[in-house]
Amino acid sequence: MTILRIFDDRLYQRWVLLPVLAHMLSFMAGIVGIVLFPILVTVAQYLVFRSHPAVARPGLWFVTIPVTFFIWMKWGPYLATIKQQTIQNGVVAYYIGQLINTLFIPLIIRKEKPEFLLSWILSNLVAGIVWIILYDFATNWLGVQYSVEGNTALFILYPTIALLANSVSGFFLTNRMVYQS
Repeated sequence: MTILRIFDDRLYQRWVLLPVLAHMLSFMAGIVGIVLFPILVTVAQYLVFRSHPAVARPGLWFVTIPVTFFIWMKWGPYLATIKQQTIQNGVVAYYIGQLINTLFIPLIIRKEKPEFLLSWILSNLVAGIVWIILYDFATNWLGVQYSVEGNTALFILYPTIALLANSVSGFFLTNRMVYQS
């Protein structure tokens, strides 16, 4: 068996890294990051779509900014109230927002590639589930202090969880097997 070179795949790399980079940049912007994140994550997804062969019009994805912004502002986590429940609610809100944005996928894909819609849904569902499981493991089993104000471990914990969740879910987006005989 040979391992596929999934990590050399530009689409996979963008799926895994760009949303995490968007989160880190918005986190570093402080309170402005709450407003900045929906814009940055939409730009990150646009760049993912530019790499996918099923996508014909990636620029139309920017019509999802108002939906992403509304969901993030309504149900997303706020820096002033970092509690376990709030963070989990924010993550769930983010992925529910991505599933709502799925309604816009038909605007950007090639008509002969409808399977991309299923790939996008599965990728987001898997990423959200893995994120919640890993966060629960880190906070409840390992005892990472998530509610300490000014805890810089959160700057490491959230991106690490997101990288792992995106790494797993990226296999669904790229439709690639880990092993090939």
